[in-house]
Amino acid sequence: MKFVRFNLRNTRTAATVAALSVCFFCLLIASFWASKMEVFKYNKFTNSCSADFQVIDKDVAFAYSAYIDDRLARDTEPIGGPVIRIFTYFVRTIDVKNSWQCILWYKDRVDAVTTSVRGVTNLNEYVQPKYMTAMVLCNIPDDLSDQRPQAISLSPKSTQTPTNYICIEDLRLRRRQLLDGTQQDLASRKGYVNFTVCTTPIYSDFYKPHHIVNFIEVNRILGAQKFIFYIDIDTNVLIKHCLESYTQLGIVEVNQFTPLILESLHYHGQIISISECAYRTMYKTKYLINIDLDEVIVPKDANNWSQMIENIQINAKAGEHIAAYIFQNQFFPYQEVHDSAFADDTLVRKYAITTLLQTLKENYLYDYEIRSKVLACPDKILMWHVHSILKENLVNKKDAICKVNNKHAVLHHYRYWTTSTNMTRERRMHSFASEIIQNIHFGMGRCIPLF
Repeated sequence: MKFVRFNLRNTRTAATVAALSVCFFCLLIASFWASKMEVFKYNKFTNSCSADFQVIDKDVAFAYSAYIDDRLARDTEPIGGPVIRIFTYFVRTIDVKNSWQCILWYKDRVDAVTTSVRGVTNLNEYVQPKYMTAMVLCNIPDDLSDQRPQAISLSPKSTQTPTNYICIEDLRLRRRQLLDGTQQDLASRKGYVNFTVCTTPIYSDFYKPHHIVNFIEVNRILGAQKFIFYIDIDTNVLIKHCLESYTQLGIVEVNQFTPLILESLHYHGQIISISECAYRTMYKTKYLINIDLDEVIVPKDANNWSQMIENIQINAKAGEHIAAYIFQNQFFPYQEVHDSAFADDTLVRKYAITTLLQTLKENYLYDYEIRSKVLACPDKILMWHVHSILKENLVNKKDAICKVNNKHAVLHHYRYWTTSTNMTRERRMHSFASEIIQNIHFGMGRCIPLF
């Protein structure tokens, strides 16, 4: 009898345990789905935004970042109040304006606010690939125009639940913070600089650490105070470490930039990053320069960019406000013989200091807007093309775009160039040689301590 009672008791215990396990499992499932249903509410109150591309519609549409911009509403062309600009790329056959919706998330509102797409600004300059890179413009409801949404989601109207949550940078707030107070010298304000340099997206192992250090240190000598980098998640770990060493100095800002589909996407999303950087740095820098790692804007009649701009403005028309400066391109081919002045210099060769070694240039200067690059005031620009800024893309159409005379400055472009003819030697960068060598030497030591 005892044996039987023992079995019954264990049977009941097992049944109880099994029942409790099932209940517990059900609670876990319920909790899981409840968390899924609340994901946007959770994100809304914790600002848990992705810092990279997000899906709008699987395989066909993606979003990167968002900014509230009221410059046109404040200036000469009212467009109905502030607008939210979202940097995206999507299959160009999509009718975004009529088929998408904008979902705004506010910190102090329980429910999201759905609004319409105001328009689409095509960022593609020359190429017409499968995917369009564009700014999608979303309306802010009139009764909420003075409030600040925390984030935005873009989705097809047919979608019940959005698949993205993009934190919004409010440029109105940034401008007020910059202009607040009595301090007149903007350059002395925390976080504000005169010159910022953006470069094209970096990915894989295309570049090496010495390319990064050369780029940063040469441009710092000419006046750069801040650098914005966009890097793919698969970027070489040595490059990431190098950039991190400069980030710790407060000189570099690194943004993850990993397009989810690369098919027909021009230069790894370069067209997106160029204009995005203007909004990212707006009211944080007076001037922005967008160049590649193998390019340098070199002053000819000045020792730095500040003096260069002063010299250019001397010749400007009375009362003319220059919003952008375009510089002509000139090639300094890699394959040409190294300059004898530094060909045997140990450090110059070790760090492959191109600006000192490659001094043979092609005599031909490309026309403006052909391979040229731009220096501009980001707060005066609506959209930034790779090689130019168009009059129609100025906030104030009365502002000027200056085609810089080559007596003031030229864009030095260091790359393999097999069609080069009529070569002459120019040693302008040798004027900065001692500083370049010293700074790159210390930079490489910081970047790769055992180099």
